[in-house]
Amino acid sequence: AGSVNYNDVITPKSELNRSYFYSNLNTINDKTSNKITFAPSGNFTTDKIDRSDDSKINHKLSGTYEWKIDSMQSLKFTGDASFRDNINNSKSYSKASDATGGTSNKIDKSNIYSSVGQTLRGTVLYRRKFAKKGRSLALTGTVRENNDDGKSSLNSYNFFFRDNNSIFDTLDQSSTQKSKNISTTLTANYTEPLGNRQYLELLAEGLNNSQESNKFVYDNRNESHQIDSLSNTYLNDYSYFKGGVSYRLVKKKYNFSTGINYM
Repeated sequence: AGSVNYNDVITPKSELNRSYFYSNLNTINDKTSNKITFAPSGNFTTDKIDRSDDSKINHKLSGTYEWKIDSMQSLKFTGDASFRDNINNSKSYSKASDATGGTSNKIDKSNIYSSVGQTLRGTVLYRRKFAKKGRSLALTGTVRENNDDGKSSLNSYNFFFRDNNSIFDTLDQSSTQKSKNISTTLTANYTEPLGNRQYLELLAEGLNNSQESNKFVYDNRNESHQIDSLSNTYLNDYSYFKGGVSYRLVKKKYNFSTGINYM
């Protein structure tokens, strides 16, 4: 992992900050277990081997531009973009044996999942002071978009042994999953001083969110036929408005605040 930061004072009233962050994390886990189960019909032993290889690569770009319009007003732009690439490869093998040492079943399974995603976010903050000390107004707007695109494959080979007969079964599935989420938030905060370190604060906030997700699972043994019971598609759109008022008291030895919000 590593990062780079750069600050630039463009003018006495404006400043630009930029940063880049990179990380590459790879985790490998190996696990071996032996379990003995005691049962009235006879004890049996299960040997299992698990292995997983997980890789996560992340890039993140961030930037902030602040402009002090004058002694009473300022404008701040903040933005960031992150990109991620994940791969997970897991395998497991298990064998169950009865009390005589004979094999009752064997399962050999592998699962590969990979995904890429991006998150974009931008915020604009306007702040204004007034001639009356303590009176202020802050307006904030934020837009955020998140996208993920993943795919996976699942293979399982199952052997069952009963009365000197063997039964073989397979599972061969693949899936794709895409999701997208966009949200927009607008917020207004107003503070009115009441005197003697007392403040009245007003809040108004509106949010609109849109989310879409599609997952499709296919049976590769049957000409990639879609499995409806494991597939799903949904849309989720909602909006809300929130308003509130609060009272705040600031003293040297204690602070007190109370308020009410309605949504």
